[in-house]
Amino acid sequence: MVGAGVLSDDLEVGTIKFHKGIIHANVNLTSDNTIDKNDPSYSLSLFGTLDNTIDHDFRPFHLNMRSIYDVGANFAKDADFRINPDSYSLKNVFLMYPFGKQRKLLNNFAFYIRGDLNTHFWDEYTQFPDKKNYIKYNTDGKEIERLMDQEDIRAKVALYPLKLKEGGGLTYRINFSPKSSLSLRGGYGWQQDLNNQAFSYEKNTVEDGVSYDVYREDPNKYNRGIETTVIFSLVNFLSFFSLNSSIDALFPIEESEVMPRIENENQINLRLYRNVSLEFKLKLEYDESLKPWWVYNYTSYLRMSLFY
Repeated sequence: MVGAGVLSDDLEVGTIKFHKGIIHANVNLTSDNTIDKNDPSYSLSLFGTLDNTIDHDFRPFHLNMRSIYDVGANFAKDADFRINPDSYSLKNVFLMYPFGKQRKLLNNFAFYIRGDLNTHFWDEYTQFPDKKNYIKYNTDGKEIERLMDQEDIRAKVALYPLKLKEGGGLTYRINFSPKSSLSLRGGYGWQQDLNNQAFSYEKNTVEDGVSYDVYREDPNKYNRGIETTVIFSLVNFLSFFSLNSSIDALFPIEESEVMPRIENENQINLRLYRNVSLEFKLKLEYDESLKPWWVYNYTSYLRMSLFY
């Protein structure tokens, strides 16, 4: 989880390379229930990933910046071949080590400051298997659009949802071996979810004998509180197996917010041949104030990578 207050487990131990760039070509299968809890979508996709990392260690400081951009084409459930929704993430972390490397138990202890961003650059549409009527409401409950016999709906506009995270605190890394580690972090954090014209399915309703699917704009959300992260990493085990798993939680301090916001990311990579690998990703999110269920995003794909 680069940019989350811990060092990258994807970077080689002891590397002195300032910049690391990777272009991935992927074939993937995706399942997602973000829009509708009981009707997940399925898709087969061909897409590319541009992954750039800047990592610089100048003790007592360490800087890590990572950007990932995904874009491609998609064959979705009950729909034609089309351009796949894109995504962009930027994660940054600045570390300060108060103790020298000669102190074996304390040299992995650090103070951190981090800032993360998640967004996308193109409008995102939800395709209907059959033509539907729909109504859109904004966060104030005002109807802003009503259309009949539509094949799709614009569920998200470019840049939104825009998710931001900032935080600072303490981090400590336990190295079990050169290939496995456990990272712990705790501090104070802020999160902002900006959802301008980002809609989620709410229900189906009938008006004057006509059936409509109702979509409501997701509200903007601002939280601050205690943040904590636990990350386990196993890299290149038996020369072909890698595992990264993280749990990131924010415990809001506002009186109206009592449940934590939780994100769980899991990534398994099986190296098949040189730069060809099979990868599985599962991301779980829970925020009771927005969706009272675990939202998941599962992806599996065959990946070919070019390093530069």
